[in-house]
Amino acid sequence: NNKRQLCKQMIQHLSIKNNQFIDDYINMNSDGSTYQLDKFELESGDVLYSPQIRYNTYGQLNSTRDNVIVVCHALTGNSKLDSWWGDLLGDGKVFDTSKYLIVCANVLGSCYGSTGPLSINPLTNKRYGMSFPNVTIRDTVRIHIELLRNAIKANSIFCVIGGSMGGMQALEWAIIGQWYVKSSVVIGCGAMHSAWQIAFSETQRQAIYSDSNWKNGDIDYTNPPKQGLSIARQIAMISYRTASVYHDKFNRHVDDNTKKFKVQSYLDYQGK
Repeated sequence: NNKRQLCKQMIQHLSIKNNQFIDDYINMNSDGSTYQLDKFELESGDVLYSPQIRYNTYGQLNSTRDNVIVVCHALTGNSKLDSWWGDLLGDGKVFDTSKYLIVCANVLGSCYGSTGPLSINPLTNKRYGMSFPNVTIRDTVRIHIELLRNAIKANSIFCVIGGSMGGMQALEWAIIGQWYVKSSVVIGCGAMHSAWQIAFSETQRQAIYSDSNWKNGDIDYTNPPKQGLSIARQIAMISYRTASVYHDKFNRHVDDNTKKFKVQSYLDYQGK
């Protein structure tokens, strides 16, 4: 019953956010606790030395260490659950901190505290940059499981929940977590990327590559490829919702201030 209620409340929340075009990810930072390993071997066989995972917890672990809910963030998210799903977090809410210990960890490769391309490679004392190895959803979930077992010291996980890329993580938790994971709520994702999704991602990458400040990945971090990133972000915002949702929200209405279509103003704002 608790799990069904959790699913129902999550669906209601996401429906409201989608219909109102509310952006969850507003106050983004890398605050939190840090879990560090000596080394971690990726699926590819590459090894990360002294990798770090940034995470946040809410609530208390019970005496049997089995009241843990893991919330997995989407591609543009961080581990600060209170800053993007904060209205679901707290006593008596979906993520009930009076009953559960809520854990949210940042993915590998992110720029919000976990080891990624902007991190210093301990072998070279320079930023990884383009030398940062490819990481997979399974890599992230494997290192997060180590975090839950070794840092949180959870005996089992009551539920793992996530949407979009977070949903992919939740699905992976269910697959490789086996007995350790009691349930999983997978929202808005598939088992793999379709050709359509791969195409969207490729146009976003090409937008960044076309920015003169990209410099084949040798970026001056004081002058990053902002224009390319802006276009990539706008493409993402188109892909997040259906044509009918865009029609219902914007139609062909014009912004009185900019004299642009309101959908153009929306994308301009998101790009910035």
